[in-house]
Amino acid sequence: MLQDRFEGFDYAAHEVSKYIYSSVLGLFTIVIKGQSKTINFMPNNPEAFHAWLVSHKVQDIKGS
Repeated sequence: MLQDRFEGFDYAAHEVSKYIYSSVLGLFTIVIKGQSKTINFMPNNPEAFHAWLVSHKVQDIKGS
C-alpha cells in the first residue's frame, strides 16, 4: 500500500506537483501544487524519497 506521506517531509504526495533532483547534493527542489511555492528538501534516504515520488507519479522536471 502506498503511503501518502514520507517521513520527515511536510507535504503529502498529492500536494507535490513536480520535482528536480541533484544526486550530487542529495537535494530535491519541489514545486507544491496550488501555492506557487518551491521548496528544497534533503531526505536522509534520497533513493527512498525518489522512489516514493516515482510511485506517486510525481513529474520529474528533468524527464519533461
